[in-house]
Amino acid sequence: MTEREPMIFGGGTRPTDAGEEQPVVGPEVAQEALLAAMVDIADGLELEETLHRIVTTAVRLLDARFGALGVIGSDTDVARFIHHGTDPGTAERIAHLPRGIGILGLLTTDPRPMRMRDLSQHPKAAGFPAGHPKMTSFLGVPIMVRGEVFGNLYLTEKRSGDFSDEDQRLLVTLARAAGVAIRNARLFERSERRQAWQQGVSAVDGMVLAEAGSADIADEITRRAARLASAAGAVLALPDDSGVLKVTTVVIGGDVAHADLRYSVPHSRLTEEQAEAMEALGGLEGSVVPPASIIGRSFATGELIRSEGSLLEDDLGVVFGPSLALPLRARNRTLGVLGLRRLAGDLPFDDEVIELADAFAAQTALALSFGDERRERDRLAIYEERDRIARDLHDLVIQRLFATGMMLEGAARLADLPPVFADRVSAAVDELDGTIKEIRTTIFGLNEVGDGPTWVGARARVLAEIERASVQGGPRPSVTFAGPVDSVVDVERAGQLVAAVREGLSNAVRHARCKRIEVQVAVTDALLTLAVLDDGVGVPAGEAPRVSGLSNLDRRAQALGGGCELRARGDGRGGAELRWWVELE
Repeated sequence: MTEREPMIFGGGTRPTDAGEEQPVVGPEVAQEALLAAMVDIADGLELEETLHRIVTTAVRLLDARFGALGVIGSDTDVARFIHHGTDPGTAERIAHLPRGIGILGLLTTDPRPMRMRDLSQHPKAAGFPAGHPKMTSFLGVPIMVRGEVFGNLYLTEKRSGDFSDEDQRLLVTLARAAGVAIRNARLFERSERRQAWQQGVSAVDGMVLAEAGSADIADEITRRAARLASAAGAVLALPDDSGVLKVTTVVIGGDVAHADLRYSVPHSRLTEEQAEAMEALGGLEGSVVPPASIIGRSFATGELIRSEGSLLEDDLGVVFGPSLALPLRARNRTLGVLGLRRLAGDLPFDDEVIELADAFAAQTALALSFGDERRERDRLAIYEERDRIARDLHDLVIQRLFATGMMLEGAARLADLPPVFADRVSAAVDELDGTIKEIRTTIFGLNEVGDGPTWVGARARVLAEIERASVQGGPRPSVTFAGPVDSVVDVERAGQLVAAVREGLSNAVRHARCKRIEVQVAVTDALLTLAVLDDGVGVPAGEAPRVSGLSNLDRRAQALGGGCELRARGDGRGGAELRWWVELE
């Protein structure tokens, strides 16, 4: 039996393996190894790499089989646990990572070195979770950063016997060096994190200045925030044109290639049901945000809200844990809300992340506000130019055409003018009247303002349908508009109008054998009306037209308080007239 080393805390003994010789290490060799270890720890500024380097260096220095570093959270629990010596498969099978109870909790409440031969014999031993490898000998020391306990460094299962006083002295010295390295790494990490958030703001600013699409900008904002905040999901909610707050973009899983995964539990631990629930979140895009939800309350109050509840009342508390709602505020108004989520079991968003995310939301809101104002200025410039063109058409073109028409009418009344020439002059006057009507319709359209930059008015859709019909054969239809077509016709009625135009042109081309087609669209007396007239064979007297498309048009028009009919033209010119009308809201 080998002589036992004195323990700081009692707890049984563990003899070394029979015949195993414990190597004798001199003070000079130990000091040299310690200096090399301290150099290794200080080699690098990334905090995560530094923590891993501390554990592996300690294991190598003291010839231990297992090593770990537990980072203490705000509530004295183990918030992060970096381990060495356990293969990934075994680590995945462990029911849960250490939580800072039992012996590990003693180092947190009483930050002094601990050394023992057998963990299981200590009165505070809490046992191991299922799947955890067996461990006996133990050496643990606190790591202090600027007078506060940052975490604890643990070693177990020394290969050459029990941990000695010299081992404890070496590990305490190493922990002091680790505290300095951690402090430097933290400062560097904080600087890098702030720079990354600022780069995110710059990326959004660049897209706004480049006049990128609204959907692309929203996606960039959401993905950047999810990645930088190490969130498992992110939601961006913006109000629509009518002011209703809707989910614009949903990001699930963030950017795994760049995410700071130390804040999140492994996604592989999600159950199949939880994974399916996360994927289903993509279907929330376009949905209305409940006013009582966290995002809805943040939008209404303009305040940042952190919670453990659901952002959108989607009952995914079993999947998601800590959540954060960040209002996008600019110039005393809330433009939207950015919601961030971590998985159940993840660490809450700490004060630094909240500060950076809030600043990101504020600066992003300014960029969005600038983009909205620039688009409004561009639209105003377009409407001013339209107004100038409309004035020129009215004051110059129409007046000259009107004067020309009056001169022709005067010439037609000359007594010595042959009848054939008088008829031609009258026809020319009629053409001028039609041209003046079309110009006035154009002027009215130039003065109309749509609901937004993405609105395609009824006028443009009708003209596009007529253009498509023209390239399919038959005479090219003429078209006139009367009344505020674009400003009062909603999307539903515009779609029905286009369908009626399509059916009317199709019937005229296929059945009428006509040479001329006229399309007239008008808004009068709270009615939207359409007339498609041709000079073809007309409708036989007493015979109802058998066209299934007309029945469908009539049924849909009746649902909107209108109707549809095909009849002979009433102006005595011959041919047929398709008349369609619906009530306006």
